[in-house]
Amino acid sequence: MKPIKLFRSISISAALILSACWQNTATTINSGECPGASDLDKQIQAIISDKTCITVQDCAYKAYGYKHCGGPSSYLIYSKKNINETELLQKVDGYNSIIEKCVKDSKMSGTCDTPMTPNLSCDSGTCKDKGYSPN
Repeated sequence: MKPIKLFRSISISAALILSACWQNTATTINSGECPGASDLDKQIQAIISDKTCITVQDCAYKAYGYKHCGGPSSYLIYSKKNINETELLQKVDGYNSIIEKCVKDSKMSGTCDTPMTPNLSCDSGTCKDKGYSPN
């Protein structure tokens, strides 16, 4: 076999092997891939857009999304001051259910890492995650 044909055969074989390995290895699902999730996500993001706080007691978080091994893919941080929290939590629970079903139906694989639970603060009048604190 000529070197160019051999190189081409090896290249094609490698590409096919890599593409086979690449399938179904995504770790998250885009809400646009799950019917109803994208609209619900937009509604939720609009509700939590005002993160104004006076004290950290005005701040809260909620698990958001779903990973294929279980548990949330992230956390939403929001201010309780200017929202209907019951409505928000109902929408988030609905979103999480849609995403969980979608992830399970997709049979995706990926990492089983979980996000850190937020360490809330009211910094300069805004609810934030101040990150890891050993205390």
